[in-house]
Amino acid sequence: MAGPHRKNAAEKVMAAAAKALGKAQSGMKEWKVALPSGFDSWTRLEAIALQAAMQVDLSPGPRQSLKTKPGSVHYHLTCPGQTGTLELTIWPERQLIWLSVHANRAADWTDGAADALSAALARSIQNG
Repeated sequence: MAGPHRKNAAEKVMAAAAKALGKAQSGMKEWKVALPSGFDSWTRLEAIALQAAMQVDLSPGPRQSLKTKPGSVHYHLTCPGQTGTLELTIWPERQLIWLSVHANRAADWTDGAADALSAALARSIQNG
């Protein structure tokens, strides 16, 4: 029994590594936002996230959803007067929230803004 279990675990590790490598090769960066254990305020999370974005001087575009993630909420965040886009995705079904920057949308401000927004979101969620 140990053999198949180990193979399954190894396959999972390899799949995760391949997924991460694919993102790295595509030039996409992601920041996962940690949620506290037992978090259940999904109905308020979108408002919390948009408020946190505005606190770090980011402007949200129109509300969207990702076709590949049914039920998700997705925003393109921009820095006024600058090129580049930081993406915010909330996926309640999977209990995930993350930020991402595609290589073709990266700018001098995007990584720093992602770090700042991630920290602001964590604080707002903890206080919220």
